[in-house]
Amino acid sequence: MKRFVILMAILLGIATTASAQIGKSVSVSAGTPEDKALAEIYAAPDGPDKVALLDKFMTDFGTGDMALLADQLYVQTYLAQKNYAKVYEFAAKALALDPTNLSAAVSMVHAAEEQGDTKRVFAAGDKVAEIIAKYKNLPAPEGTPPDQWAQQKSVSINNVQGDIGYVEYALVNANNISMLLLVSDYWSENNQQLDKAAADAQLALDQLAQGKKPDNLSDDQWQQQLSLQKGLAYSAIGEVNVDKGRNEPAVDAFKQASPLLKSNTVLYARNLYRLGFTLAKMQRIPEARTVLTEAVSIESPYKARAQATLNKIGGPVSGKGTRKSS
Repeated sequence: MKRFVILMAILLGIATTASAQIGKSVSVSAGTPEDKALAEIYAAPDGPDKVALLDKFMTDFGTGDMALLADQLYVQTYLAQKNYAKVYEFAAKALALDPTNLSAAVSMVHAAEEQGDTKRVFAAGDKVAEIIAKYKNLPAPEGTPPDQWAQQKSVSINNVQGDIGYVEYALVNANNISMLLLVSDYWSENNQQLDKAAADAQLALDQLAQGKKPDNLSDDQWQQQLSLQKGLAYSAIGEVNVDKGRNEPAVDAFKQASPLLKSNTVLYARNLYRLGFTLAKMQRIPEARTVLTEAVSIESPYKARAQATLNKIGGPVSGKGTRKSS
């Protein structure tokens, strides 16, 4: 069983930054009272002594970012002690302070999996999927080129591959649709474990065909959710086919995905780029130009890539209606 990756680290004796790959970063300056207290906490073995030091740290410094850091340390030590109730308690506190805290969500999966609590595994797994999906769809910060931002996000996602692998272990066998889509999208985009990616995407489609509307969603919300999930599955299947050199079925899958993804600008643009690029590889140039022209009209991380491909095959199609980003 893979251990989850710890996303914050304090380097003793120098100015330190606890840099989560996905989640809020916390800085602690060397030589400060907080730094000295953290050195004692890290040196203590997991158990009552470390908990006592954390309690004192919270009393002395427990506001803002220091409270977030302490909550994460509580989670780690209670997980080592197999005190699962406390893991859930402090992971929830960490997520309240930082809803993007992937480490806390993965810790909850870990605790629930060890307990054999299927309901909690699903709930925590959905939280992991939500955090990663939102992170992947974040727009570039002001002043950051879209391509550079896409590369930064790709590196961050790659850095938490251990987390994704662990959560996959805990959830995919339980046929959780969100996680099936998450891992199939990840593996297909990174040209890894392609047979598993295709199988997970198809299993998600099979599950969605039998899905029932939750009581807390309106009919419109349910249909939008279904469309996006089906679109993600078809796009992943298409990408697997591209990676395997099966361009014709890839195009068919991308064409199935496109109308289903229109409510999400980034996912729609990505699928257009994938479709246009594949058509260009097949020398179906007029179709490729039409699709890539639309992709270029959308402000997304895939605009520059679509433009680069378009420039190689004759440029945009003139006079075609294009979809603007929303």
